[in-house]
Amino acid sequence: MKEIKFRAWDKDDKYMTKPFLLSEIDNGEIEEGTLHVDELELMQFTGLKDKNGKEIFCGDILAGTDHSKSGEVKWNESEARYKLYIPQEKSFGLEYAHARLIEIIGNIYSNPELLN
Repeated sequence: MKEIKFRAWDKDDKYMTKPFLLSEIDNGEIEEGTLHVDELELMQFTGLKDKNGKEIFCGDILAGTDHSKSGEVKWNESEARYKLYIPQEKSFGLEYAHARLIEIIGNIYSNPELLN
């Protein structure tokens, strides 16, 4: 059975939580300092890792090997898959082959300037 893993951005205190399993949410709270889900921006794990073995979550900013272009990982409901959205470029599906060639350089909450 696939574990459903998340991490979260705390909107009030401006920090990223450690990854946690859906089963670890208890009455709308997670263990890390008794955070309330309504104070968080949840980001789901894609099931993929970047070229350095880091887990890729929605909201991560990824770059190719030359770092000339970066994009945000989003869930595309119409295609039921994760996609990498690169500004002014065509977005593409985030499959295993692609994930092995890219690396996480930040996320949309801590490093929004990386998308400019």
